Amino acid sequence: KAITELNTMIDRTIASVLPSGSVSALSYGNRVVGFVTAVFVISVTTAAFPQMSRLSAMKNTRKLKATFARSVGLMSLMVLPISAGVILFAPQIVALLFERGAFTAYDTQRTAEVVSFYSIGLIFFSIKEVALNLFYAIEDTVTPTVNSVLAILINVCLNFILIEPMAHKGLALATTISGGITLVMLLLILRKRIGPLGLGRIFASLVKMAAATAGMCLAAYPLYQLLHSKMESVLLPFLLAAFTGALVYGILNILLRTREMGILVVGLLERFTPS
Repeated sequence: KAITELNTMIDRTIASVLPSGSVSALSYGNRVVGFVTAVFVISVTTAAFPQMSRLSAMKNTRKLKATFARSVGLMSLMVLPISAGVILFAPQIVALLFERGAFTAYDTQRTAEVVSFYSIGLIFFSIKEVALNLFYAIEDTVTPTVNSVLAILINVCLNFILIEPMAHKGLALATTISGGITLVMLLLILRKRIGPLGLGRIFASLVKMAAATAGMCLAAYPLYQLLHSKMESVLLPFLLAAFTGALVYGILNILLRTREMGILVVGLLERFTPS
């Protein structure tokens, strides 16, 4: 957490050389993406960590890797559609959350750009959190620390490369690319440390989730445009489009037989069905 805050502080310092409002755009964009991370990512990692720690203590590497793969899959099942939805509706989300008083439509546009580039990396940040928890479960605190420092260094280098052609958008993209690179590093180290992680099966699920996400977007955005053209409100069309998109996403994953959707449905049925 301290390293993440340091990274954010460095980004804001570099953004201070950009036109007025760039620092605010980064700050508000961070808040939007941070909310998604806090609600969905932390909930999955918090639930998975005790089980991974217990399996690590028992030296049950097979189940440890299976728990990791399941956690990554369930995380991706939630984060992929959210990332796409946030990118698709970034201007509407930012306007609903912040556009009032001194926060103008121009500020909304710039913040939405930052949110979109951060959201591209949500899947990287999410899987990385699970991977970091696996390192902590096997009692390795050095690798996560080194990886986090590398993430800062890569991010700073990319900031200076991308800031001129892309301004504030470049700073957000640098964070996303840095997250992707350091995630790959972590996965390679994990594979060397405990063997194959089942990434082939996870990738197969990701392809199905991506197809379902595409279907969700094709249903949600035209519906929003249609509803918004008939009413002045932004909130109601957005909520109806989001609900429809979520429904389409769930149905498509069931039809595609996405493994993680089956795990989720079975888990919900067991929890809410009287024994």
